[in-house]
Amino acid sequence: MAEEAIKSLKKILECLLNIISVRCVINLHILKKRMTSEINYVLLFKKKFNKKIFKKSESVKMGGASGLNILQQKSWHVLRRHNIERVRKDQREEKERQQKEDDRKDLAEFESKLDHLRCVRLCNNSF
Repeated sequence: MAEEAIKSLKKILECLLNIISVRCVINLHILKKRMTSEINYVLLFKKKFNKKIFKKSESVKMGGASGLNILQQKSWHVLRRHNIERVRKDQREEKERQQKEDDRKDLAEFESKLDHLRCVRLCNNSF
């Protein structure tokens, strides 16, 4: 009885290996098709634009592991001390300008109310 169980397990294992090997062959065939189409595309691109093409694994990364970092050298970079000071200065100037404008509006409103009250007083005294 144990021998029959072992034989049946061997048959099952052989069937599974056959199924797996057939799937692997199919997958390899599909993979080969995809790779050849990608290689043809790359060759056409290279031929058309006459440029050297790097694969992802061959990509050139300048400046070490983090890449090329030239942002601090740019005059418009927001974290440069000069730009931070300029922004703060502009904000101060804008705040002062806004304050002066608000003061001017308040003074104009006060004067208009005062003129109105004077006019009302003069009109009441004339009767």
